[in-house]
Amino acid sequence: MSLQHLIMRRIYVIWLLRRLVHSTFLKLAFLFLLGWQVSFYVSPDAVWQNARLAGGFSNYGFFFSALERTETVVQFYLLAAGLLVLWLFKDVLVRFLRLANRLGSFSRARS
Repeated sequence: MSLQHLIMRRIYVIWLLRRLVHSTFLKLAFLFLLGWQVSFYVSPDAVWQNARLAGGFSNYGFFFSALERTETVVQFYLLAAGLLVLWLFKDVLVRFLRLANRLGSFSRARS
């Protein structure tokens, strides 16, 4: 096989991977991975039971106290997950605004 064929094959593979794996999918996969890693350090069932015993889910002091006293790696994972959710929200909002701009801000729907 010639050098040109080898190079073009790699270019086609990279092009195909970029088309198949969208950035939103990668962000969601990373978010899932973060959630999976947190499950090794935190027991969600125990957190929910303790929250109910501490006065229900409206007791924000319990959640802030639990977050403050947890391990540093869990705090990092939760911070990374929060930033990733904000990044995903920004992407969805930007795509929606681009679509609204293309459609003329839904001006036909108002008429």
